Amino acid sequence: PKPFLYFDNFPLWQFSCSYARYMLTPVNCFRMAVSSPGEATLAFALEESSRHSPTNLETNAKKDGDSYIINGQKTFVLDGGFADFLIIAADTGKGTSLFISNKDATGIDIKVTPMVDSRNAANITFKDLKLSSSDL
Repeated sequence: PKPFLYFDNFPLWQFSCSYARYMLTPVNCFRMAVSSPGEATLAFALEESSRHSPTNLETNAKKDGDSYIINGQKTFVLDGGFADFLIIAADTGKGTSLFISNKDATGIDIKVTPMVDSRNAANITFKDLKLSSSDL
């Protein structure tokens, strides 16, 4: 079976000092990209159908040189229509990997879906979304 999450730089993670591991966590990488707290919002694009099955993703990320091309659909992404950045779960063939993308990137189509409980959700389609390996 494939692992649920795959850390692409595993050798770096395994052999680096604790400070480097701390700075390389996705949360800290994101903090470094935002100038001050509260300036950006995130949405986690994980769900693909009405049944919860995060280990069986159809959204895929194919390696293309130093980039990844992402294709697939996500449903009911909470705050997906209003967040500044999306964290996208995609199958890379090695397991599930997480990518970060600006929601306005070419290749992302967002359809806002109002919910009865006043929460905001969106259905998001990725069509040939090209992200750098550094976005992994």
